[in-house]
Amino acid sequence: SPETAARVEADFQQDLQEYQPMNVERVNYSENLVPCRLQAEGQSGRPSYRGVNHAYVVVPEDGIVRLKVTTGLVRGRETILTLEDLDGNELATVQVPAGTEDEEVSIEAGRSGLVRLRIEPQGGSAVRIAFGTLAHAAVASEDNPLTISSGTRGPLWFYVPAGTARFAVRINTPDHHGRLRVFAPDSAMVLDESGDYVMGEAFAVDVPEGMGGRLWSLTIDKCEDSGLALIGVPPLVAQSPDALLV
Repeated sequence: SPETAARVEADFQQDLQEYQPMNVERVNYSENLVPCRLQAEGQSGRPSYRGVNHAYVVVPEDGIVRLKVTTGLVRGRETILTLEDLDGNELATVQVPAGTEDEEVSIEAGRSGLVRLRIEPQGGSAVRIAFGTLAHAAVASEDNPLTISSGTRGPLWFYVPAGTARFAVRINTPDHHGRLRVFAPDSAMVLDESGDYVMGEAFAVDVPEGMGGRLWSLTIDKCEDSGLALIGVPPLVAQSPDALLV
């Protein structure tokens, strides 16, 4: 209706007036990832992955990736897990049946070292994967945001390189309300934002002196589905601080 169109245009003009550039330099990351090996203490996140998500894992010497998997969340459907080498060649695929609950799933890669992991819950369902001590990193970039259901269920960990003055975190909450918090290495909460981010919104975070070159964490809660992207730092997150690849 004309009234609705006028209101949308008025809101857009207001947002345009209030817009402030983030002044965050985009960072490209290399796939030559290695364990971070930085000391940090804190809890582990337990997110449920929904939609297609991408991650990296380091396959142990025996060539087998072992994950604790719970399938059929949100909708009772199976999940497909695929390992690829860094050239995109498929190494192994397993289909984990719906109704699997915190069971160990083994994927035989046939080799050790760094590989990609594609996570594909089927039919709009979600899957919870516990990586444990396995070195890993889930991609949370602008091109491939991390898409999860029911928040992070604890902190996710990421690396802020030394010399970084500012970075940003983008959140999208298609089911309306969500809360995003970011924590510095000293556990200080440096960002706490709540709202309806249906169209997505990015929040800039200034890095205090002495806090670069260390592990940071973030949480998302009070929401159903959400998307997450890191801007200005490596767009990679891990469930625990001692497992992150960078």
